[in-house]
Amino acid sequence: MKCIWNSSAKDRKIILKSFKSFIFQICKEEYGQRVLLAALDSVDDTILIKHVVIKELLQYLNEIIYHKTARKVLLYLLGHREASQINKHILASLSLGDANPYSKKCMETRREELLRHLQDPLNEYLCDHLDDIVKTGVASQVILQAVINTKGNSKHMLVSALLDRCGGEHCLLKHDVSGLLVKRIILHSYNSNDLVDFPMRLWERLEGRLAEYIGSKQACYTIASLLSERSMDLADRICQAFSDISFDEYATMRACTGDPATRVLTAQGALKADLEKFSLSRKETLYFP
Repeated sequence: MKCIWNSSAKDRKIILKSFKSFIFQICKEEYGQRVLLAALDSVDDTILIKHVVIKELLQYLNEIIYHKTARKVLLYLLGHREASQINKHILASLSLGDANPYSKKCMETRREELLRHLQDPLNEYLCDHLDDIVKTGVASQVILQAVINTKGNSKHMLVSALLDRCGGEHCLLKHDVSGLLVKRIILHSYNSNDLVDFPMRLWERLEGRLAEYIGSKQACYTIASLLSERSMDLADRICQAFSDISFDEYATMRACTGDPATRVLTAQGALKADLEKFSLSRKETLYFP
């Protein structure tokens, strides 16, 4: 890391070229990958990074996404130092190179250039393999960071692909991992201009089939996250929909989800409490049986 920080642009190019064809192996090494992260932070020649690092990352996506250590390079490219999956001690060590005398480009500019090189092929891969990735804990983190940080048409394709799987028999909300992923996207959307319509688009896919989701623990928690003071029109619509059904009517659905009954009842209780809270803002308080 110190060699990269204290090397000229010419020497950095020599160092990076020596990594060619070994990027995947370096990504899997707990300490070796830190050198790559330091390079992503320091090397101003983002075209060089694209051809040496990103190109090989894309070649091994099917392995990197599922690898506990290697995927962190992808997460860093996507979320940089905001990626919660990167250890804070690693981030602290990387920050030591921020003031190096050889990097001239603004860090945010460098990051945006690298993201542009990565985002389209990555999002296309995620769309093509979504059904497998979305239900795997470590891999789904890449989807979350891609939805949060990428831009353009490929991002819209990824978001649409996720929403298309949020309805019907195999709805993502019924699965613990994918349901939590959708919940996190909902929570992020309240502070994001390009995801502002995500909660409403999701609800439109759920609204007519509540009986299929009321018996799922994770679905209850995810639906509850749609209730927000930042989207009162949607909250009102959700409250009205649930006022017309009885939770008890769908008690038999609990056996179909595989969730323990006590956990489902707890989740249903939390959802009902949130519904009652938001119904108080109406002129006529609603009752949720």
